[in-house]
Amino acid sequence: MKRIICLLCIFWSYSIINAHAIDIEIVAEDFPPYEYKENGKVTGFTVELIEVLLTKTGYKGKTKILPWARAYQIALTKKNVLIHTVARKKERENLFKWVGPISPRIIYFYKLKKRTDIQVNTLEDAKNYKIGAVRGQAVRDLLIAKGFEEGKNIFTVTGDDQNIEKLFLERIELIDNTDFMLRWRLKRLGLDYGKVEKVFVVDDSTDYYIAFSKKTSDEIVNQFRKAFKTIKQDGIIKKLEERYF
Repeated sequence: MKRIICLLCIFWSYSIINAHAIDIEIVAEDFPPYEYKENGKVTGFTVELIEVLLTKTGYKGKTKILPWARAYQIALTKKNVLIHTVARKKERENLFKWVGPISPRIIYFYKLKKRTDIQVNTLEDAKNYKIGAVRGQAVRDLLIAKGFEEGKNIFTVTGDDQNIEKLFLERIELIDNTDFMLRWRLKRLGLDYGKVEKVFVVDDSTDYYIAFSKKTSDEIVNQFRKAFKTIKQDGIIKKLEERYF
C-alpha cells in the first residue's frame, strides 16, 4: 500500500510539473487600452490580467501583438493558444473555449455635453448628424449596412484619437466608443471626460473575453476559469480597470 501511495504521489507531482512546463502561446492585435505597445513593451489591461492568471495557474506565456487576421488564424488552428481581447459573437461561439467575461462591450454614441440640441432616441435619428467613424471598425460597417452614407452622415478617419479631436473641435457631432476605451483615450489626450455624454446605445450584444483554441485541453482552460473567478472575487480585476481610467 505504501508503495502504491508513493508511486501515486510521484505521478501526481510529475503531472503538475509537466503541466506547468507547458507554454501558452498568447496572441492579440493592437487594441488599446486592452493590449498595445508602449516604449517597446506590450502592456494593457488584458495583458496585465493574463499575467495575473499565469501566475495563479503556473503556466508560462507572453503576449505577441500581431495583425488580427494572423492572430485569429493561429488561435483557430493551433494547440495551447490564448487570444485576447475577443468579442464573444454567435458565429465564434463554437470556435473557441471562453474565459470571462473580462470587460463589457457596450458601444455608445457620444456627443459634447454642451450640445443640448443633439437628440438621438433611435438609430434612425443619428442619420441627422455628422458621425465620426474609424476605418476598419465593426461599428462603421454596421452603420453603412443600416443605410448611413459616407460624406453625408458618416465621416471616416484612420484612428480613434483623430475622431475624438474632431468631436472636441465640433467638426463632427457624434462618435462611437465603449466607456472604458473612451475614458482611457481622453486621459491620454488631456481632454475632460466630463465634457462628453452618452446619447444612445449602438451595440450591447456581447462582452469581451479571452479565448483558448479548441485544441487546448479542458484541463488547462478550467484552471484559467477557476483562477479568473478567484481574482474577480478578490477585486483584482476592478483594481486593474482603475489603472486605465
